[in-house]
Amino acid sequence: MEVNIDFQPDSAGESLLLQNQAAELKLRAERKAGGLLADMDLNKGTAAPGRSNTMLPRLEDLGITKIQSSRWLTRCGGQLSG
Repeated sequence: MEVNIDFQPDSAGESLLLQNQAAELKLRAERKAGGLLADMDLNKGTAAPGRSNTMLPRLEDLGITKIQSSRWLTRCGGQLSG
């Protein structure tokens, strides 16, 4: 999801404020995503690539990288269930 806001800050202070608000919003979203991931039942993988014995989604199926998952879980203080 991409949000475009057409706002021109009047000063450096306003610019910094907007940057801080954007960073806070991103952190909140990542904490929420980490919490959702921690609560999900996910496919833990199999020994053979491309083979799965379950219909549970993988991070890849959700469009989430392992790095993103790790960062989000760290931010929310959780870990994957299972």
